[in-house]
Amino acid sequence: MHPKFRQYTLSQIHEVVETNDKKRFSITTLDTSSGPQEFIRANQGHTIKTIQVDMQEITSAGEYPTIIHGTHRTAWGLISEDPRGLSRMKRNHIHFATGMIGEKGVISGMRFTCTVLIYVDLEKALRDGIKFFKSENGVVLTEGERGEGYLSKEYFKKVVTNKGEVLWPLQP
Repeated sequence: MHPKFRQYTLSQIHEVVETNDKKRFSITTLDTSSGPQEFIRANQGHTIKTIQVDMQEITSAGEYPTIIHGTHRTAWGLISEDPRGLSRMKRNHIHFATGMIGEKGVISGMRFTCTVLIYVDLEKALRDGIKFFKSENGVVLTEGERGEGYLSKEYFKKVVTNKGEVLWPLQP
């Protein structure tokens, strides 16, 4: 067991996994030299390149008619000015929800406090060869174009505030 977690019981760790509202963690059993042992792991969100998470490749946009990246006004200002578009920043992937948090089946993919919603044209992105994946807890992930960590604004359907104000495309 990792030294940081020695103070916790296996029961407490299971409780965290089971009660986490965004289902960020799961328990996996691995064979070790001491026999099978349970390990806690994150379902997505890593910044460590060597950690691999279970993901299924998305091959059809029909399964996911809506994918949204949630952000804030200040970040939108930076995204809108960056010629490369949306960035994964220090993470391994850009994260998307499959709808608004609280809608049926949507538990994760953006923070509850997001005030700007970037809707992505998944069909166009897939057609152009950008790979998207779905994590175990339903978050849609991409490394961006050519795996370089950016998703161009050409793949944005629309950008609106949580109050319905259209931020992109700009209306004449």
